[in-house]
Amino acid sequence: MAHDLAAVFGDLRAVLSRHADRLIVQTDRPHPKGNYSLNCPEPDETGKAQFFASVMSQTTKVGFYFMPISTHPALLEKLPPELKAHLDGKSCFHFVRTNPELLSHLDAMIRDGLSTYAKAGFLGAKAAKAKPAAKPAAKKVAKKVGAKPASKKSAKKKAR
Repeated sequence: MAHDLAAVFGDLRAVLSRHADRLIVQTDRPHPKGNYSLNCPEPDETGKAQFFASVMSQTTKVGFYFMPISTHPALLEKLPPELKAHLDGKSCFHFVRTNPELLSHLDAMIRDGLSTYAKAGFLGAKAAKAKPAAKPAAKKVAKKVGAKPASKKSAKKKAR
């Protein structure tokens, strides 16, 4: 039985995109080979972008990757059985079809994840407007010393 994966991708992308105003759109490619990926506005402790969630077209299914349930396992306990049935691994859900109830559960899960990440400070100034966004530590040190942070390429050239 063939499934309309383009429609599944569209449904999942629509639910996730409702919350894009609090996040940063990293990738937005349509089906086939679709990928809609959102990152947190605040970098992690190493200065890299923090992944939040994505929808990815695959050959036989559509994957929904959701980092908050991996970083905050208590969120997993809140998931209804209908949504848990699609969980494959720690933070990936696989879908071949959707329905309004499932999409509603997915939307609630995303809201819980955003709330949890906002409390943890991962959403930065977009979540708590009173607190200014922090700059990565490497840039702060470089400004104090008066030099730009070295890239990996320039460090290799200097080592030669």
